[in-house]
Amino acid sequence: MLRWVKIGIAAVMMAGLAGSLLAAQDAQFQEKMREMGEARDRARAQLRERFFELAQLTNSEKAAAQKAMEAKEEARNKLSEQLTRLRATAIKTDATKTELSAALAAYRGALAQYRKKVEMEDKILCAKLSLGAQARGLSLGILENGFGGIGRSAFGPSRRPEAPPGPPVPRPAPQPAPETQK
Repeated sequence: MLRWVKIGIAAVMMAGLAGSLLAAQDAQFQEKMREMGEARDRARAQLRERFFELAQLTNSEKAAAQKAMEAKEEARNKLSEQLTRLRATAIKTDATKTELSAALAAYRGALAQYRKKVEMEDKILCAKLSLGAQARGLSLGILENGFGGIGRSAFGPSRRPEAPPGPPVPRPAPQPAPETQK
């Protein structure tokens, strides 16, 4: 019997140790996620600043553009949350038609609100930008251009190569990897 008590005590001690190790790992994970979020925010700020430079904005235009970009990003985040909810409902194997309809309606409503907010922010911003700044801002994605925001312009920094004119060139089928000798 004493043997089983010792085994029980050892098991409880091991469980406690494992729990504390998991808690430490969770704290490290949370810290890493916080650091990554801060790094992402710094990178976004640097990207915005670079795009403002490319658009040749004056200081007052930069301030107005910064305010508009922040408001549009907040609206985009709300839309993203609603898309996540829609996705969660859509992948449920037992989702009812009522749940799917409600999720679609909620997302479509959020999308309409997002578009309205972006249009309003761009209208306010355009009133504060010179004509040249408007053209450059639209081409760079500072103003809504249909390509999804800053950095996703039709001919901006992504520098995607244009397809040559004419019919598409067929690509060869992928070849299986050669077998290695054992």
